[in-house]
Amino acid sequence: MSRKTRTKSKTRNNAKSRAKKATVSTVKSTDTEETVIPTVEPAIIKEEVAQPEPKEEIKIETPVEENQVIEQPDLGPRRSVVFIGSECYPFVKTGGLGDVMSALPKSLAKLNVDVKVILPRYKCIPWEYQEKMEYKGSFYMDLCSDGRQYYVGIMEYQEDGVIYDFIDNEEFFSWGNPYTNLIDDIPKFCYFSKAALAALNYLDWVPDVVHCHDWQAALVPLYLRTCFADTNVGRASAVLTIHNLKLQGIYDRKMI
Repeated sequence: MSRKTRTKSKTRNNAKSRAKKATVSTVKSTDTEETVIPTVEPAIIKEEVAQPEPKEEIKIETPVEENQVIEQPDLGPRRSVVFIGSECYPFVKTGGLGDVMSALPKSLAKLNVDVKVILPRYKCIPWEYQEKMEYKGSFYMDLCSDGRQYYVGIMEYQEDGVIYDFIDNEEFFSWGNPYTNLIDDIPKFCYFSKAALAALNYLDWVPDVVHCHDWQAALVPLYLRTCFADTNVGRASAVLTIHNLKLQGIYDRKMI
Protein backbone atom coordinates (compact mmCIF):
# COMPACT_ATOMS: atom_id res chain seq x y z
CA MET A 1 0.00 0.00 0.00
CA SER A 2 1.30 3.29 -0.95
CA ARG A 3 1.93 6.19 1.45
CA LYS A 4 -0.82 8.27 -0.16
CA THR A 5 -3.35 5.51 0.43
CA ARG A 6 -2.26 5.14 4.06
CA THR A 7 -2.50 8.87 4.57
CA LYS A 8 -5.92 8.99 3.07
CA SER A 9 -7.12 6.12 5.22
CA LYS A 10 -5.70 7.75 8.34
CA THR A 11 -7.31 11.01 7.41
CA ARG A 12 -10.59 9.25 6.88
CA ASN A 13 -10.28 7.43 10.18
CA ASN A 14 -9.42 10.67 11.97
CA ALA A 15 -12.36 12.40 10.41
CA LYS A 16 -14.64 9.56 11.43
CA SER A 17 -13.35 9.62 15.01
CA ARG A 18 -13.74 13.37 15.14
CA ALA A 19 -17.30 13.07 13.82
CA LYS A 20 -18.06 10.41 16.40
CA LYS A 21 -16.63 12.60 19.18
CA ALA A 22 -18.63 15.55 17.94
CA THR A 23 -21.72 13.43 17.84
CA VAL A 24 -21.07 12.09 21.32
CA SER A 25 -20.41 15.57 22.66
CA THR A 26 -23.54 16.82 20.99
CA VAL A 27 -25.55 14.03 22.49
CA LYS A 28 -23.99 14.62 25.87
CA SER A 29 -24.63 18.32 25.69
CA THR A 30 -28.16 17.59 24.59
CA ASP A 31 -28.59 15.18 27.46
CA THR A 32 -27.14 17.73 29.78
CA GLU A 33 -29.50 20.35 28.52
CA GLU A 34 -32.40 17.98 28.92
CA THR A 35 -31.40 17.15 32.48
CA VAL A 36 -30.74 20.80 33.38
CA ILE A 37 -34.10 22.06 32.21
CA PRO A 38 -36.19 20.01 34.66
CA THR A 39 -33.92 20.97 37.54
CA VAL A 40 -34.24 24.68 36.80
CA GLU A 41 -38.01 24.69 36.57
CA PRO A 42 -38.61 23.30 40.07
CA ALA A 43 -36.17 25.87 41.43
CA ILE A 44 -38.29 28.61 39.93
CA ILE A 45 -41.40 27.04 41.37
CA LYS A 46 -39.77 26.77 44.77
CA GLU A 47 -38.80 30.41 44.64
CA GLU A 48 -42.36 31.37 43.82
CA VAL A 49 -43.69 29.27 46.72
CA ALA A 50 -41.03 30.53 49.09
CA GLN A 51 -42.17 34.13 48.60
CA PRO A 52 -45.50 34.44 50.47
CA GLU A 53 -47.93 37.15 49.59
CA PRO A 54 -47.86 40.25 51.81
CA LYS A 55 -50.23 39.98 54.80
CA GLU A 56 -51.93 43.27 54.23
CA GLU A 57 -55.36 41.72 54.45
CA ILE A 58 -54.67 40.41 57.97
CA LYS A 59 -53.72 43.85 59.32
CA ILE A 60 -57.06 45.44 60.04
CA GLU A 61 -56.86 49.01 61.19
CA THR A 62 -58.86 49.49 64.38
CA PRO A 63 -59.59 52.91 65.85
CA VAL A 64 -57.64 53.80 68.97
CA GLU A 65 -59.86 53.92 72.03
CA GLU A 66 -58.20 57.08 73.30
CA ASN A 67 -59.21 58.96 70.17
CA GLN A 68 -62.80 57.79 70.29
CA VAL A 69 -65.29 60.46 71.17
CA ILE A 70 -67.61 59.20 73.89
CA GLU A 71 -71.04 60.63 73.46
CA GLN A 72 -72.40 61.96 76.73
CA PRO A 73 -76.09 61.42 77.43
CA ASP A 74 -78.28 64.44 76.96
CA LEU A 75 -79.23 65.45 80.49
CA GLY A 76 -80.96 68.65 79.47
CA PRO A 77 -80.18 71.84 81.39
CA ARG A 78 -77.28 71.61 83.82
CA ARG A 79 -78.40 70.39 87.22
CA SER A 80 -76.98 71.10 90.66
CA VAL A 81 -76.81 68.62 93.53
CA VAL A 82 -75.58 69.14 97.10
CA PHE A 83 -74.50 66.18 99.23
CA ILE A 84 -74.84 66.58 102.99
CA GLY A 85 -73.27 63.95 105.21
CA SER A 86 -71.07 63.32 108.20
CA GLU A 87 -68.04 61.82 106.42
CA CYS A 88 -66.32 61.67 103.07
CA TYR A 89 -63.08 60.05 101.95
CA PRO A 90 -60.24 61.18 101.99
CA PHE A 91 -61.06 63.77 104.66
CA VAL A 92 -62.71 61.44 107.17
CA LYS A 93 -64.01 57.89 106.84
CA THR A 94 -65.30 55.25 109.25
CA GLY A 95 -67.25 53.03 106.82
CA GLY A 96 -69.00 52.74 103.46
CA LEU A 97 -70.69 56.12 103.80
CA GLY A 98 -67.33 57.81 103.32
CA ASP A 99 -66.74 55.90 100.06
CA VAL A 100 -70.15 56.80 98.60
CA MET A 101 -69.81 60.46 99.57
CA SER A 102 -66.47 60.47 97.75
CA ALA A 103 -67.27 58.51 94.56
CA LEU A 104 -70.82 59.62 93.71
CA PRO A 105 -70.18 63.40 93.58
CA LYS A 106 -67.13 62.88 91.34
CA SER A 107 -69.12 60.68 88.96
CA LEU A 108 -71.86 63.30 88.66
CA ALA A 109 -69.28 66.03 88.10
CA LYS A 110 -68.00 64.09 85.07
CA LEU A 111 -71.55 64.24 83.69
CA ASN A 112 -71.46 68.05 83.84
CA VAL A 113 -73.51 68.24 87.05
CA ASP A 114 -72.73 71.12 89.39
CA VAL A 115 -71.82 69.32 92.62
CA LYS A 116 -71.19 70.51 96.17
CA VAL A 117 -70.47 68.44 99.29
CA ILE A 118 -71.07 69.80 102.80
CA LEU A 119 -69.25 68.21 105.74
CA PRO A 120 -68.36 69.05 109.33
CA ARG A 121 -64.86 70.41 109.78
CA TYR A 122 -63.60 67.83 112.24
CA LYS A 123 -60.34 68.35 114.01
CA CYS A 124 -59.24 64.88 112.84
CA ILE A 125 -59.16 65.92 109.15
CA PRO A 126 -55.53 65.68 108.00
CA TRP A 127 -53.64 68.95 107.91
CA GLU A 128 -52.67 68.44 104.27
CA TYR A 129 -56.32 69.19 103.39
CA GLN A 130 -57.02 71.74 106.11
CA GLU A 131 -54.14 73.97 105.03
CA LYS A 132 -55.60 74.18 101.51
CA MET A 133 -59.08 75.22 102.68
CA GLU A 134 -60.22 78.73 101.84
CA TYR A 135 -62.32 80.83 104.19
CA LYS A 136 -65.64 81.73 102.52
CA GLY A 137 -67.39 83.59 105.32
CA SER A 138 -69.22 83.15 108.62
CA PHE A 139 -72.49 84.07 110.34
CA TYR A 140 -74.59 83.22 113.39
CA MET A 141 -77.85 81.28 113.51
CA ASP A 142 -80.30 80.12 116.15
CA LEU A 143 -80.79 76.42 116.84
CA CYS A 144 -83.20 76.06 119.74
CA SER A 145 -86.09 78.04 121.16
CA ASP A 146 -83.85 79.56 123.81
CA GLY A 147 -82.65 82.14 121.30
CA ARG A 148 -78.97 81.28 121.61
CA GLN A 149 -76.89 82.08 118.51
CA TYR A 150 -74.35 79.60 117.18
CA TYR A 151 -71.32 80.43 115.06
CA VAL A 152 -71.20 78.95 111.52
CA GLY A 153 -67.94 79.20 109.60
CA ILE A 154 -67.51 78.03 105.97
CA MET A 155 -64.21 76.66 104.69
CA GLU A 156 -63.95 75.58 101.05
CA TYR A 157 -61.81 72.98 99.29
CA GLN A 158 -61.94 71.98 95.60
CA GLU A 159 -60.85 68.76 93.93
CA ASP A 160 -61.82 66.82 90.76
CA GLY A 161 -64.53 69.29 89.81
CA VAL A 162 -66.27 69.01 93.20
CA ILE A 163 -66.58 71.83 95.77
CA TYR A 164 -66.33 70.74 99.40
CA ASP A 165 -67.69 73.14 102.02
CA PHE A 166 -66.80 72.43 105.65
CA ILE A 167 -68.96 73.76 108.48
CA ASP A 168 -66.64 75.13 111.14
CA ASN A 169 -67.61 75.25 114.82
CA GLU A 170 -65.15 74.39 117.56
CA GLU A 171 -67.86 73.72 120.12
CA PHE A 172 -69.18 70.76 118.13
CA PHE A 173 -66.31 69.59 115.92
CA SER A 174 -63.13 70.19 117.92
CA TRP A 175 -63.05 66.60 119.22
CA GLY A 176 -60.72 64.07 117.68
CA ASN A 177 -63.31 61.57 116.37
CA PRO A 178 -66.37 62.33 114.24
CA TYR A 179 -68.61 60.19 116.46
CA THR A 180 -68.47 59.95 120.24
CA ASN A 181 -71.79 59.09 121.92
CA LEU A 182 -75.42 59.78 121.10
CA ILE A 183 -75.87 62.28 123.92
CA ASP A 184 -73.26 64.51 122.29
CA ASP A 185 -73.75 63.43 118.67
CA ILE A 186 -77.47 64.22 118.38
CA PRO A 187 -77.15 67.96 119.26
CA LYS A 188 -74.02 68.14 117.12
CA PHE A 189 -75.76 66.83 114.00
CA CYS A 190 -78.93 68.81 114.67
CA TYR A 191 -76.69 71.86 114.45
CA PHE A 192 -74.89 70.53 111.37
CA SER A 193 -78.11 69.80 109.43
CA LYS A 194 -79.44 73.31 109.93
CA ALA A 195 -76.05 74.98 109.41
CA ALA A 196 -75.60 73.19 106.05
CA LEU A 197 -78.81 74.69 104.67
CA ALA A 198 -78.05 78.08 106.17
CA ALA A 199 -74.63 77.99 104.50
CA LEU A 200 -76.25 77.38 101.09
CA ASN A 201 -78.42 80.47 101.58
CA TYR A 202 -75.41 82.47 102.74
CA LEU A 203 -73.40 81.45 99.64
CA ASP A 204 -76.45 81.99 97.41
CA TRP A 205 -75.96 78.50 95.98
CA VAL A 206 -79.38 77.04 95.13
CA PRO A 207 -79.37 73.30 94.33
CA ASP A 208 -81.95 71.36 92.37
CA VAL A 209 -81.52 68.35 94.67
CA VAL A 210 -80.42 68.09 98.31
CA HIS A 211 -79.07 64.58 98.90
CA CYS A 212 -78.77 63.70 102.61
CA HIS A 213 -77.01 60.65 104.01
CA ASP A 214 -77.82 58.57 107.12
CA TRP A 215 -79.33 59.77 110.38
CA GLN A 216 -76.68 62.46 110.91
CA ALA A 217 -78.29 64.49 108.08
CA ALA A 218 -81.84 63.13 108.39
CA LEU A 219 -83.19 66.43 109.78
CA VAL A 220 -82.22 68.29 106.59
CA PRO A 221 -85.49 67.49 104.73
CA LEU A 222 -87.48 68.58 107.80
CA TYR A 223 -85.57 71.87 108.10
CA LEU A 224 -85.92 72.33 104.34
CA ARG A 225 -89.72 72.26 104.47
CA THR A 226 -90.09 74.27 107.71
CA CYS A 227 -87.33 76.72 108.63
CA PHE A 228 -86.17 77.23 105.02
CA ALA A 229 -89.49 76.85 103.20
CA ASP A 230 -89.59 80.54 102.23
CA THR A 231 -85.95 80.76 101.11
CA ASN A 232 -84.31 79.98 97.78
CA VAL A 233 -82.90 76.68 98.97
CA GLY A 234 -86.40 75.65 100.09
CA ARG A 235 -87.37 75.04 96.45
CA ALA A 236 -84.97 72.09 96.15
CA SER A 237 -86.04 68.46 96.13
CA ALA A 238 -84.80 66.29 99.00
CA VAL A 239 -83.44 62.74 98.94
CA LEU A 240 -82.42 60.73 102.02
CA THR A 241 -80.18 57.68 101.60
CA ILE A 242 -79.82 55.25 104.51
CA HIS A 243 -76.52 53.39 104.40
CA ASN A 244 -76.83 51.59 107.74
CA LEU A 245 -80.35 50.86 108.92
CA LYS A 246 -79.05 49.61 112.26
CA LEU A 247 -77.78 53.07 113.21
CA GLN A 248 -80.74 55.48 113.31
CA GLY A 249 -79.72 57.97 115.98
CA ILE A 250 -82.54 56.88 118.30
CA TYR A 251 -82.17 57.92 121.93
CA ASP A 252 -84.35 58.70 124.90
CA ARG A 253 -85.73 62.21 124.32
CA LYS A 254 -85.95 62.92 128.06
CA MET A 255 -82.27 62.09 128.51
CA ILE A 256 -81.33 64.47 125.72
